[in-house]
Amino acid sequence: MPRQAGKFKIELTNLVREVVDWTQYDIGVVQPTYYAHKPFYVGSGNENAAKPSLKFQIVPIEERKTYSVNKPIDLKLLYEGKDLKGKLMVYAPNTWMKEVESKDGVYTFTPFEKGMYIIESIYKEKTPGTIKGKSYEAIRHRTTLTLTVQ
Repeated sequence: MPRQAGKFKIELTNLVREVVDWTQYDIGVVQPTYYAHKPFYVGSGNENAAKPSLKFQIVPIEERKTYSVNKPIDLKLLYEGKDLKGKLMVYAPNTWMKEVESKDGVYTFTPFEKGMYIIESIYKEKTPGTIKGKSYEAIRHRTTLTLTVQ
């Protein structure tokens, strides 16, 4: 636990996963990558617009210490700091899942119960390459954002 008040982040990246052949799932031969992000506050940390810190990231337009049931949450999907059109999958605490598409670059969902929500997106970058001696057709980026609703 941090010893001072403020905003903190837990982030994870995995950029060196083995090449996988997912052609049977219509994905192709890809190098999977993974990015995860969870902001949290200690004490009276400042709320502000979230700034991207990962290559592929979901960020709240207005980051808050707490999110509330039945109050919409607006998000952006960013790749290399720029808006990316795609879909978000929102997973609620009860395992309910909903796909959300953007309206003018903003993805909105309304939490309906308290608990931890995981928001996920996948982007397939059609750039071939080689890693650890194995060739791939594309990089399959996956990102998650975890938010707590109280």
